[in-house]
Amino acid sequence: MLKSIPIYLIVFFFFMQPTIAGDKKKLTIGLFDAAPFAFKLNKKIKGITKDLADQLFLKDFDIKYVVYPYSRIIESIRLGTIDLTIMYPNPKILSGSKQIAMTLGNDNILVSLKSAGILNLEDIDGRKIGAIQGANYGVEFEKISLKRLNVLNYKQAMKLLRSQRVDGIIISSAAWKYYLKQMKLNQINYNQVFINFKQNSIFVRKGLSEEHIIKIKSLNSELLKRFPAKKLDSLL
Repeated sequence: MLKSIPIYLIVFFFFMQPTIAGDKKKLTIGLFDAAPFAFKLNKKIKGITKDLADQLFLKDFDIKYVVYPYSRIIESIRLGTIDLTIMYPNPKILSGSKQIAMTLGNDNILVSLKSAGILNLEDIDGRKIGAIQGANYGVEFEKISLKRLNVLNYKQAMKLLRSQRVDGIIISSAAWKYYLKQMKLNQINYNQVFINFKQNSIFVRKGLSEEHIIKIKSLNSELLKRFPAKKLDSLL
């Protein structure tokens, strides 16, 4: 049967056959390894930032996710081994990538046990406060004189708070909601003080095609219209 079909037609139809991934452009997304934003559970990648990336890109791109420590994400996008990441802006990542859009973000809040009597930021003067190592919460906050205890992640901060080894912790609103549910905590036992709202940025490697960038920006604009509060915890 095939002998009766000209060879050039066989070649033509072979290359015209669509593949599952062939209809979509490939995109390798690197996520910062920190629960509840991105983490591995039973060999699957979970987390709020992963949910955000799914909302943004899953329908239009053939996505490969990788989860790395913070420093490796920055190095990977600089080297071009990942195409995109989502995180707060900082000088280290800005020097090795291209910031193309602002997306959903978080309220940064100070959480303390009610017994600590912290009702506003002035009350933390001289207090021991747990905060993510290297995180910056703005000029006004950094002026406050406090005993800062650096932690590696929010899980460690929550353990310190519950054991009363710190007077309070600085945590994102999305992470606070996550740990309230996961640890089955009663919110009535805690005070919350608003610090600021900070949006995440979408960073891409230098050299990513303009076609990719235009599409990513368009998808992000559509997402922000669906979530006008621009808060990551809208996905919880």
